[in-house]
Amino acid sequence: MDNVKKFDHPKYAHNYDLEKHVFNILFIMKSAPAIGLLGGDVHSIDTQKIYSFEYRKSMNHRDVKSTKPQHINKKDFIYDLDLNFFRTTGSNMKSPTIVLVHGFWGNALHWQHVIPLLIQQNFKVKAVEIPLTSLADDVERTNKMINQIDGPVLLVGHSYGGAVITEAGNNEKVVGLVYIAAFAPDRSESPGLITQQHPPEAAANLYPDSDGYLWVNAEKYHESFCQDLDPSESIAMAIAQKAPLASTFGDTVVTPAWKTKPSWYQISNQDRMISPENQRKMAERLNAKEVIELEASHASLASRPNEIADFIIKAASSF
Repeated sequence: MDNVKKFDHPKYAHNYDLEKHVFNILFIMKSAPAIGLLGGDVHSIDTQKIYSFEYRKSMNHRDVKSTKPQHINKKDFIYDLDLNFFRTTGSNMKSPTIVLVHGFWGNALHWQHVIPLLIQQNFKVKAVEIPLTSLADDVERTNKMINQIDGPVLLVGHSYGGAVITEAGNNEKVVGLVYIAAFAPDRSESPGLITQQHPPEAAANLYPDSDGYLWVNAEKYHESFCQDLDPSESIAMAIAQKAPLASTFGDTVVTPAWKTKPSWYQISNQDRMISPENQRKMAERLNAKEVIELEASHASLASRPNEIADFIIKAASSF
């Protein structure tokens, strides 16, 4: 803060060095938990990210007007020099709960390598088990979990789970969307329609059963879904795969939440279930805050859990 200017404020009889003034405020903020001055939670503050100020002249004095506050990290303090007070901003102070949504041919346990990494960073985590019977059913189940959570929610969807969070993201508690090698349909689009634009390599390894469920050939599950995992790990995934009703592929999104909520997208460039071309196209139109590409199969959440966890943490830490 070497470039901070001095100012005269009508409330004060003398010039104040703004840097010193802010330092005093920070000292009070840091001391407040011990002496009970503030009603809200007070967290550590990065003094390099406090606020920017704009200066304006009036007829007889120069005063200071705070601009729109910049987030300090995910903990917000607003200091208004004109009003000479600071306050905590309730809900914005709370880190979002991370809700993980699986996709086709998987279940909530597909997140088993990512979940411990998120918890180690003190995030609250939920993994929803969706029925895969229709987009409406899956969105309803996801919303039920969201509604049980106190505070903001960051939705993370893998594969078809991306279509689910695209619709469920309209829940007022949801603050952001993270797509992990996932479908991100636009209005009136379905996962099936997107798939037809660039059919994936493993399309021939899918087959329907007599009840209308769509399966990945278990003998070809490893090469189709998770070729970068040890084959011994993919055996259980193949046998325990959760098949969707084939009709779910044709269910369309009504209101894509990514048009109004911030989003992040991870592309798997060795994906054989959703073509990388489709993923890049979806990531581009999202106008995502960040897009990363990994040398990974469709199961990047299992084969690259550290990178996926870091990506989710980065998104969650932005609030």
